[in-house]
Amino acid sequence: MSDSPETVLDDSVTFTTGEAAKMLGVSQQMVIRWVDADEFSGAYKVPGSTHRRIPGRSVKEMLARFGLDAPVSERVFTTGEVAEIMRLSQQTIIRFIDQGLLKGHRVSGNPSTKKGYRKIRESDLRSFMEAKGLPLEPLETFTKE
Repeated sequence: MSDSPETVLDDSVTFTTGEAAKMLGVSQQMVIRWVDADEFSGAYKVPGSTHRRIPGRSVKEMLARFGLDAPVSERVFTTGEVAEIMRLSQQTIIRFIDQGLLKGHRVSGNPSTKKGYRKIRESDLRSFMEAKGLPLEPLETFTKE
């Protein structure tokens, strides 16, 4: 798999759960749950093993559900991590995203409950902090950890 935005996302290629997780900016365990809940069309368990494979087309469809036009190729933060970086409450970060002040995308969590959570790309957080005149040192320190 290539980390570039030109990664082929059609039926000619399949991805491991780890590769799909990296492109979607979620954990591998989340991708496994989605495969097991039939959230990816055409995804399957490899016979005789616990491994799963996801067609490129299904990864592309999931990216579209998140409002993303290309695989995530940078660090992605949870609202809790952004709250820690900015020294604000997690609820404040969620409110910023929901009000359109901070760009983030919603990731579906448990398919049966339809609940989800939000993720923030590092570049979007950096832009937000710069626009608000906030120091970038907490972000730089956090990304080095």
